[in-house]
Amino acid sequence: MARTLLVVEDHALVSEGILKVVTSRWPDLTVHQAADLASALRCLEAATPPGIDVVITDLNLPDAQGLDTLVQLRAHAPLARIGVVSGSNDLALALGCLREGACAFVPKAGSLAHFTEGLRTLAHGGIYFPRELLAQAHAAAVYPDDTPAGDTAARTASTRLTPRQLEVRALLLHGLANALIADQLGISEETVKLHVRAVLRAHGAHNRVQLLLNCARDGLTEPLPS
Repeated sequence: MARTLLVVEDHALVSEGILKVVTSRWPDLTVHQAADLASALRCLEAATPPGIDVVITDLNLPDAQGLDTLVQLRAHAPLARIGVVSGSNDLALALGCLREGACAFVPKAGSLAHFTEGLRTLAHGGIYFPRELLAQAHAAAVYPDDTPAGDTAARTASTRLTPRQLEVRALLLHGLANALIADQLGISEETVKLHVRAVLRAHGAHNRVQLLLNCARDGLTEPLPS
């Protein structure tokens, strides 16, 4: 669970909205604010060890635009979990953010419930990506012979996994961190780690973000285990 948070947003109303959601759910969280990239980088450099746990940022700031904002924040805070709160709902931008190391992409135009879910997932160590964007990624993913990707790669990966590993995969795709997966399935975190490794290996993914991208490419979406 996150202990310190940096909110990087130049619109005061949006910044205050993020703070209201965050502090109402996690009153013990230490929160810092920055209205531009330069101020954010100074805050990251000045933070006492172990530093800032989570960064929530807009991409378009007075002194930085687009993915370059994320790249610079990542360079200055390689261990922080970074979530993007964006005025755009563009699929290519969202996928670009994940490839550059973001752990969450939360469109500002989404519902309060989705906004809160994205922040909760980020704070608890998961990966958040809006379901509607995953659906768009699936719709755009077609192999040259016009066979949907999910009919090949995802199906092959599924045959390599045990029933328990399929449950773990479903929870991973819903953004749950290891501790929450362990609680949900009634198993130890060490066992979860073993299953996660197996899931990543089956899908040819090096990490959770790549797993999410690969499953989006293959059109794989799953309900939560009952």
